[in-house]
Amino acid sequence: TKVAPAPAGPEAEDETDRAVRSASQYNNAAYETGTLLRRNVWSMLRNPVLTIARVAQNLMTAILVGLLYLQIDSDQSSASDRLGLLFFLSIAAAWTTAVIIVQIFPAERAVFLKEHSG
Repeated sequence: TKVAPAPAGPEAEDETDRAVRSASQYNNAAYETGTLLRRNVWSMLRNPVLTIARVAQNLMTAILVGLLYLQIDSDQSSASDRLGLLFFLSIAAAWTTAVIIVQIFPAERAVFLKEHSG
């Protein structure tokens, strides 16, 4: 029996190849990051009051921290003050992110479950 040569070009691509290529495209980390970024931007545009509140919260935190550590000297005795500043900033950043996630997750729960149900 003779085996016919496989066609070249787009005709050679069968259904399985297209499914594998499609699945790998959607599992790409850059694609997922872009999708989440677009979703976040649209969420910010839909709710400008929340966006303004977040910007105001970050500005107030920055001003407060700046005022607290305005008079820090650059000698060895103020090293513990600078370490306290770094600790305070890292904890504030972590808690700000955690609070945002806790507020957003209930609203996005349905989308999350739909996407991960398979």
